[in-house]
Amino acid sequence: MAEEAEQPYPEITYGAEVPEKLTTEKMEKKMKKIVKEGGKRGVEIEGAADMGGLQFFCTTMLEPGGDVDWLYESMRAMNEKSDPAEEERKGGSGRIGKMLISTDQANSKVALVAYCPPAKHGELKADQWMKDIIAALGGSESDFLFGDAFTAKAEIKNDPDKGLFVLKLKDNAITESINHLKAKGLFPDKIEDSDDDFIWGDDDFPSADAEEAPAVEEDAAKAEGYDAAAAAEAPVEEDGEEPYPEITYGAAVPEKLTTEKNEKKMKKIVKEGGKRGVEIEGAADMGGLQFFCTTMLEPGGDVDWLYESMRAMNEKSDPAEEERKGGSGRIGKMLISTDQANTKVALVAYCPPAKHGELKADQWMKDIIAALGGSESDFLFGDAFTAKAEIKNDPDKGLFVLKLKDNAITESINHLKAKGLFPDKIEDSDDDFIWGDDDFPS
Repeated sequence: MAEEAEQPYPEITYGAEVPEKLTTEKMEKKMKKIVKEGGKRGVEIEGAADMGGLQFFCTTMLEPGGDVDWLYESMRAMNEKSDPAEEERKGGSGRIGKMLISTDQANSKVALVAYCPPAKHGELKADQWMKDIIAALGGSESDFLFGDAFTAKAEIKNDPDKGLFVLKLKDNAITESINHLKAKGLFPDKIEDSDDDFIWGDDDFPSADAEEAPAVEEDAAKAEGYDAAAAAEAPVEEDGEEPYPEITYGAAVPEKLTTEKNEKKMKKIVKEGGKRGVEIEGAADMGGLQFFCTTMLEPGGDVDWLYESMRAMNEKSDPAEEERKGGSGRIGKMLISTDQANTKVALVAYCPPAKHGELKADQWMKDIIAALGGSESDFLFGDAFTAKAEIKNDPDKGLFVLKLKDNAITESINHLKAKGLFPDKIEDSDDDFIWGDDDFPS
């Protein structure tokens, strides 16, 4: 596009002042981290717009830790006009509307910040967008903290009596935000229209300091057979619960992952996966859960490490352990991870044996690849229990990792809905279903 045809960088009004507690000398280091994360994310969002076109972006932020005021400062940093002369550019995404989400480590509250650029105010204003999202999530008027046409703040806390759980709210906020945009004609329904000109948020950009996972070649073994009839006749424990499932992992652990050099990396993978497994199991206890879609940081976009994350999540918990791990083998999963350069997205699917009559991991993965616009060669391994895939950036095919990551979660949920394994929130209550918190703080 010629320079004269481009709109000038928007003049943005920030109606919420910076709280004094954020400007103290004690908080200087924290503010630098917030600005660094936000500035870097802004450049990535601007880059996504250049690649494929983007109007709105929904994403989670790590550094704010569930604090809505820090999250607002993240948004400022993302919108700051970039200086092309800078060695390391920051911000630059002021033309792009946003819904930002952050949770605290205890998963007791979720902070939300909305931003609408002035060019979109005729169609959408931040305050009304936020109020509608709060209502869609089951929150109350008191959760709305500030809002005007440009920006808005909200905070929703766990409230079991109202069915509010942060593990559920975080991904719900992204889904409901996108639904709201669709209703306004600002985001296309993928089934009815191509979304080549729209990208939405990569909800877990690896931090600049994250360890890069080594490249690993696929080395999968053939899966063992699954006897559906035997599974259907599996014994049931006296309390009515099924025994912990016997899981077959058809993909062998590549030798490269088992070397002494990778011992430290394996420990990190198992730790993150084990912790996530306990959190998923807890979510099931809170509100009921059949399937979970989530992103993982430690694998760094490597599909073999991501598969090991899944094993750790499914490992049977030892209740005698001081720090429990795993325990979510009854819960189906779609796991997603990207590399730091956002050049590839790794996907791992898991279906527990009790669900094989309705869904198998290999077919689920193949259907998701197709829905994302990938090809047969992206499918690396699969059987009824587990499946692996990797999709790389391919501008000629309209494949961009910034887009694929959240699309993978959305398409996975849509596939579950089509199978009757996940309710349509509009048509049915989802009190008995929770899906993935895609960025558990480490």
